[in-house]
Amino acid sequence: MKYLNYNFAENGNIFWENKDNLYQIPKTEIDESYDVVIVGGGITGLSAAYHLNNDKKILIIDKHNIGYGGSNRNGGFCCLGGTKLSFEEIDRKYGRSDLEYFFKIQKSAIDLVENILGKNIEKNEKGEITYYYNTKQFNKDLRELDKYKNLLNINYEKLTISSLKQNRQLISGAVGAIRLNYGFGVNPKNLVCNLVNKINISENVKFLENTEVKYIKKENSNFEIEISKRKIKSKKIIIATNGYLNNKKISGRIYKNIIPALSNILVTEPIDNNLFTDWKTNVLCTDNKKLLHYFRLLDDNRILFGGRGGHSYKNTTTYKIILENDFKLMFPEFSEIKFEYFWRGLVGVTFDKIAHIGMNDNKYYAYGYNGNGVSLSTFFGKLIAEIIDEKITLDELPKCVTSFPKSMNFPILKRFYLFLAYQFYGLKG
Repeated sequence: MKYLNYNFAENGNIFWENKDNLYQIPKTEIDESYDVVIVGGGITGLSAAYHLNNDKKILIIDKHNIGYGGSNRNGGFCCLGGTKLSFEEIDRKYGRSDLEYFFKIQKSAIDLVENILGKNIEKNEKGEITYYYNTKQFNKDLRELDKYKNLLNINYEKLTISSLKQNRQLISGAVGAIRLNYGFGVNPKNLVCNLVNKINISENVKFLENTEVKYIKKENSNFEIEISKRKIKSKKIIIATNGYLNNKKISGRIYKNIIPALSNILVTEPIDNNLFTDWKTNVLCTDNKKLLHYFRLLDDNRILFGGRGGHSYKNTTTYKIILENDFKLMFPEFSEIKFEYFWRGLVGVTFDKIAHIGMNDNKYYAYGYNGNGVSLSTFFGKLIAEIIDEKITLDELPKCVTSFPKSMNFPILKRFYLFLAYQFYGLKG
């Protein structure tokens, strides 16, 4: 049973591409053996290749174009994330030191993206606002932040209805909001472009696009990788496919722990300044629904509006209409605005709700960013490189991301699990 059609090329038009972030992937002859083969040419794989020592011979393989998947198809939220677990849940399950370390990793990941982008950062205010529609949940999350603010040194603000109105940050139906003062918006293709261009400086890294890895097999101290009608060898493997992994022969362990969930994104036409009333902020925004919405103002007065939902590759028009209706409910002042862009992509959601990085018999992996992968995928790619280069060890990282979880039962039923979850959360609202 195939979970999804993973080819989204004909599925919408993406906003991010412009004349300044086009990149050329050099056509080169592929050798018979490498020090490191990276399966997946998205942000995780590119960051790993960029941060690996220059003495290694590296090949990056992608089933589509480099940067094709979630790396170019996301909403450009460079922010805290990588887990759906609360602070209290991580504290209770893994311990306070793990919680503290993982929060530091999330903040460091944001700094790393800023460093890689350099001057290519959008001119927006740093921070992320989460809107609440339920006072009980709003107060509960505020209490949790207050409990951990000293341990984690969290910089946050409580936003009441009056302060939201005063700062033109109010959306329809919200009872309040919490602002975490971390993160910023990016054009994700700029990040991919910068990484590709930095890697291209090295003669030791080669790319192989539009090539599917059929299987990976261990042979003595090397791996044998079958691609098309040939085989290549590598000393080490990095699995960097995230939500686009659909082949158990590449990594059965990851396949059993990751659910590829659909995310849908709209971008409006440029909006006249006179139409903005209650809301006009260039801070990243999201809400606290299980099937959440995320939105932000782009540089040319367009609004990017995204949401989780949909378990089927088909019925694209249906999910577009649902997202348009959600937008109009949250922003009634923009009910006549037209949408010029719509696309879909996959995010990697883990069964245990937290991202993972690790190694199994010289096969390294990083995946499962749970919908917030721009910053953490960049940082996890760097960590894999440092582990391979023996600058750090896995034991130095928090157990919450290095321990391999219990796999889901009957992973062939992923699509059905996702359908049930979406039905449940859709009813809860």
